Amino acid sequence: MGQLELRPRVSATRLDSNYVDYYFGVRAHEAIAGRPQYDGSSTFEEQFGLRTSCRLDRHQSVFFDLSAIHLGKSITNSPLVDRGTVGTAGLGYLYRF
Repeated sequence: MGQLELRPRVSATRLDSNYVDYYFGVRAHEAIAGRPQYDGSSTFEEQFGLRTSCRLDRHQSVFFDLSAIHLGKSITNSPLVDRGTVGTAGLGYLYRF
């Protein structure tokens, strides 16, 4: 579309049990009322996103990126997590040599 570029993306990432347990697990000595012990297991997360970029000239461009990540069941079951989707937005500048 001329100077404007749209790049949609869809991805699925497998997270092994070590990763999920490290970031979202609760050890026995960390457990308190309202935060029980939790051992994470492997899961998948899906990401949907769109990057829009605009080329300013031969070397320069700016971009805006939006994405949503749907967290896997093993993550959302953790007492540390209170939602199943995480959104991100990014703005950037790129200079090509």
